[in-house]
Amino acid sequence: MVALFAGTELDARVVPDASALKMTYAAWTKGTTALLVAIRATARSLGVEDELLTEWALSLPGLPTRSQQAARTGAERGWRWAYELEEVGRTFAAVGQPAGFGAAAAEVFHALACRDELDA
Repeated sequence: MVALFAGTELDARVVPDASALKMTYAAWTKGTTALLVAIRATARSLGVEDELLTEWALSLPGLPTRSQQAARTGAERGWRWAYELEEVGRTFAAVGQPAGFGAAAAEVFHALACRDELDA
């Protein structure tokens, strides 16, 4: 397969377990997106969102923009990611890690999809 894409823009690589790589990569990319969405929603509910954004701007300058992008991406694609994040939880559990990370991230996106449907 790698030879088939040699010389193209596609970076084809052989990895020992593509499924495991997909789950761990999704845990980071989609899981951190869910975490940012949940943190902003919690801060908003507690009345400290502006203060949180100010603190992020000072201590983690790119995070306010990243959190805004996370909200947009989560609203657009999160409904598709929920099942994958549930699978991330099962993958974690299979190696003795807490399944709750994936399950909680999936729950964030399920809730976001339901809220967007209500807002429409």
